[in-house]
Amino acid sequence: MRTKYISGSWKSIFSWALLCLIVVNVGCHSGIRQKHKKHKRAKTVPVVATTQGYEQILQSWVGTSELNLIRTWGAPEKNYITGGHKFLVYENVNAYEVPVFYNTTVIGDTAFTNSSGGETVQFYCTTTFEVYKNKVLSWQYKGNNCKAYPILTPTPVVDGAAQAQDDGSN
Repeated sequence: MRTKYISGSWKSIFSWALLCLIVVNVGCHSGIRQKHKKHKRAKTVPVVATTQGYEQILQSWVGTSELNLIRTWGAPEKNYITGGHKFLVYENVNAYEVPVFYNTTVIGDTAFTNSSGGETVQFYCTTTFEVYKNKVLSWQYKGNNCKAYPILTPTPVVDGAAQAQDDGSN
């Protein structure tokens, strides 16, 4: 099957891909759009990692056992106990090297070269679960990389009802 890129040039596609690799490492495929010659394009909603998605996942742990949390998340980096409440702290830290780019401009007989990049960018997320009587009671997080894909619930299709609703013909 032959595909054709609709939006942007190869340079913008490369830039998008590089940005995805450097910044978030999630949802990159939604930036490059493809059109198939013989097939109608289905309506899609881009799915990207968000803080709301992360909060959804954290909220799904409220009421579950401490044992299940540790079995899934692993041993916490830190834990604290006070007043009968236990606090389990999970940390996720990633560092990325931004490549150095050079731009050279020639004016007359003189070449001017500028560079950009070359620094390290750090992404982190610290999540704390509060546990009381062996049940997850609450959670909190902080950081610039506390993101996750939202939990999606499928829409059932009953005799084309979902299609009619999407088209606005209902």
